Amino acid sequence: MEPRPNREGHTANVRGQPDINALPSVQQSSKAEDELKKVGQSQSERQGLVTIEYFPRDVDREKVEAALRNLGFIPRTGKPRSPEVPTNSLWFGSQVTLDDVRRVAYILIQAGVQLKAIRRFRASTPSQDALLIQVGGDPGVAGRPPITVEQIRNAASFPA
Repeated sequence: MEPRPNREGHTANVRGQPDINALPSVQQSSKAEDELKKVGQSQSERQGLVTIEYFPRDVDREKVEAALRNLGFIPRTGKPRSPEVPTNSLWFGSQVTLDDVRRVAYILIQAGVQLKAIRRFRASTPSQDALLIQVGGDPGVAGRPPITVEQIRNAASFPA
């Protein structure tokens, strides 16, 4: 018997249990894994140049750090300004390539993070943050819908 949608619109199995593979976050995670294979999950020459600064939350610390390490990055951690807000944003410097941004975004989505904003730093100081990616929580975007893998793949650039 085929899975059927429940009252919330999620697919359920014969026993009425949610079909975890039909949940949007699981579907996005699977799509992110596919995109990582396309852009190359292996460590590139630039990954040694790009610094990732992560502001961990108790809720997602282990999965985010493990995901970043699996991609070949060694995250530096800092203290979050809004520890109650889950990881939902990625900021990056002027010399970080879109491929590096996509790799980090895909690995975060694959780890279950719902990214709601990807933004370029408003002003990059070449010597300090031009090759920096920051991952953290922004309460200002908490109400937004998550960014999809398709939106990331199709983006020609990201706003400041």
